[in-house]
Amino acid sequence: MTVFRDVDLPKYLTVTDEGVKIFHHGWSFADLIKAEEKRLNVKAYEYAYFPANTTDLAEPLPSYPWQEVK
Repeated sequence: MTVFRDVDLPKYLTVTDEGVKIFHHGWSFADLIKAEEKRLNVKAYEYAYFPANTTDLAEPLPSYPWQEVK
């Protein structure tokens, strides 16, 4: 998933069964997590950030540790 701003709305780009889709997720990262939990019917417990220009996304880098969803 890639998070970005489109004019004044925060949105994210993700791949679905229908292809690449863009969604508006609200105004916070917590809103983004809630939107994905609802869309995928899952519960997220942790997340990690990946830096730009990273080609191996198998594991987060040490400077980007897993964060607990609160």
